Amino acid sequence: MAAGIFNHIAEETGLDARASSRGIAVYASAPATDKAVVAASAYGADISSHMSQNITEDDLKNAYRIYGMTNGHVRVLLSQYPQYRDKIFPMPTEDIPDPYGGSSEIYEEAARRISLAVEKIAGLLKAEDEGLDGDQNSTDGVCTP
Repeated sequence: MAAGIFNHIAEETGLDARASSRGIAVYASAPATDKAVVAASAYGADISSHMSQNITEDDLKNAYRIYGMTNGHVRVLLSQYPQYRDKIFPMPTEDIPDPYGGSSEIYEEAARRISLAVEKIAGLLKAEDEGLDGDQNSTDGVCTP
């Protein structure tokens, strides 16, 4: 949901950035759940074609930033990929637990919290993109496990 909601916000605000979604413990690629699709759609995101994928070193190498949904995700990424510590960040809000297997209400709450967090991230990236010296920096490759 995070990548879909972020990409919708980026498109709506003209931010030159795109997010992709990766996991740290994906055992088999699977589509987004119906509950996730519905919850994300409330924030303008269409994630109906999403398929889960594990994060790879190439993802980290090519990303501008990586945001973990929880501090636990951030710790795992930092322990596995310490060379990318300057790109790995927690969400700018409290942890957002994975709603997988939960009720529609749990998915809706996760989507609400994700929306608040990615709005903050988009604002930070927009400020960086505009830059104090007027330079334009591409922020492609934002990745959220």
